[in-house]
Amino acid sequence: MGFKGKYLFSDKKSIINIRFNDLKYEDENFVIKKNGKGKFYNDDLFFIDEDKLFLLDGVILNNSELINEYNEKTWEKTYLKLYKEDSQNFLSKLRGNFVGVIYEIKTKKLTLFTDQLKSRNIYYTMTEDSFIFSNSPIDIFSLDVSKNKLDEEAAYLLLTFGATLEKRTLFENIKKLSYGTLMELDQLKNMKEIKYYRIAIEEDSTIDENKAIEKIEELFAQAIQREYKKDLEYGYIHLTELSAGRDSRMNTWFAKKMGYNDIVNITFSQTNELDEKIPKQISADIKNEWIFKSLDNGIGIFNEKNIEEITKITCGEVHYGTVAHSYHAIKYLNLDIFGLLHTGQLGDVIIGNFGNNISVSTKDLGNIKYLYSKKLLKKVEEKGIIQEHYKSEEEFNYVNRGIYVTNGSYLLFPEMSVVSPFLDIDFFNFCLKIPYNLRKGKALYDNWILKKNKKMAKYTHNGRKIGEKEIKILGRTIPLSQIFPRILKKVKILKNEKGMNPFDNWYSENISYRNNLSNYFKNNISRLNQFKELKRDCITLYENGNVREKLQVIGLLATLKLYSTN
Repeated sequence: MGFKGKYLFSDKKSIINIRFNDLKYEDENFVIKKNGKGKFYNDDLFFIDEDKLFLLDGVILNNSELINEYNEKTWEKTYLKLYKEDSQNFLSKLRGNFVGVIYEIKTKKLTLFTDQLKSRNIYYTMTEDSFIFSNSPIDIFSLDVSKNKLDEEAAYLLLTFGATLEKRTLFENIKKLSYGTLMELDQLKNMKEIKYYRIAIEEDSTIDENKAIEKIEELFAQAIQREYKKDLEYGYIHLTELSAGRDSRMNTWFAKKMGYNDIVNITFSQTNELDEKIPKQISADIKNEWIFKSLDNGIGIFNEKNIEEITKITCGEVHYGTVAHSYHAIKYLNLDIFGLLHTGQLGDVIIGNFGNNISVSTKDLGNIKYLYSKKLLKKVEEKGIIQEHYKSEEEFNYVNRGIYVTNGSYLLFPEMSVVSPFLDIDFFNFCLKIPYNLRKGKALYDNWILKKNKKMAKYTHNGRKIGEKEIKILGRTIPLSQIFPRILKKVKILKNEKGMNPFDNWYSENISYRNNLSNYFKNNISRLNQFKELKRDCITLYENGNVREKLQVIGLLATLKLYSTN
């Protein structure tokens, strides 16, 4: 359920007077409080060993494996053994979604950490005499809104990439930990970051297609077992997203293939579109329960109440338009009966490619495809806003689109853990070793389905037959069967399918939606009065952008309204 802590800086020596119970630790320099028991309460840890306090929050998908490997009787003893064996790299052994704290009581050194791909986060702010942190952005963003000053550069990131990226948030005084990181802090305010995990794309030339497919099958089975076995460990029902794409179907199919039952599939889309029809057929064929939430007409997405309801939770960390549809589908469920939220996040770019395997300059990002808007990209380049170094375009995309945007959806449902077998670190790391030319495009993924999971090939992949040949037309890859229909759609003989979240259609067809956004924009654009350049750019983006770009501006303004008086 999370935690919040406060660390006081002091050069005075004091007698250590410890107060500790199941939910709270306190001494003269440090206090940390847990927010009750989490959904996966036996995975969480909160204990003192000798002069160290340990807190682990989240879900550990391989803790039973580690208990057996280290021949211990409890998870607490296993975790402690891992730490004592290698205090800076022991987290590399863990699989799952987690954050945590280590506090050395005598030396007063504080360590915070995130998991390998930052499926959860830690936010923090520092004052003259204290350091305050929490895994909930709301705790930190709402501390004192009068001190929250907009970080203009972070605003440009949100308006371009759909997230604030790297260590930034929308406010200068609030930061977040990076992925795969331990951060150490002492009484002299010395802060040190240790990267125990870094995304590394290192090709292994000995891997051919057959080896790749065999290993993908093996590691995917391991990842699925870790996820679904965890639900059963706590007596939860499985909740698995299902769409017309390959990723979610492989998740739900593989679970069924491995003998897991009591699976509820959830789908959200326009009615009578592929994203309804295909999941409906799959769930019926494999005998899963199926919940469908219609997104017809975009109900609930464009009104002020819902915009602010979602922004209050995300604190502007991710683009409103990215998460609105899933939020409106899942918020109606009784989440108490479900365990993990099983997804297929990032599958297509993990068993495929995430852009080109070429070097990338943060001063020239024009060729990056995975942006929400390119209208203000020049400002990001000219101002040198991207601070980290990336070896390749793919690494840039995995970190900034994969971790900070797609994987950021966990913010919406803090009471659940959002997981994807494709993001299991063992699976993920192996796929990054597959030679680029082998995994580029759709062929490797298709061939895995055709050779190992052929029953899933009978359903189209967003209208494309699995394994179908494709050709390039004007730089775009198009399946042969879709060439003629696309020509007909171009000349308006066939209707264009609206897809899972057709924001532009909803907006153009409903005057009340246009009025709602327009009024919200007009009523709140003055919040940028002291940021003249940014204000001009937001006006331009809103007036000339598509609906997603308008919503990017709206999300920024909503965050300022809720969390800043500046």
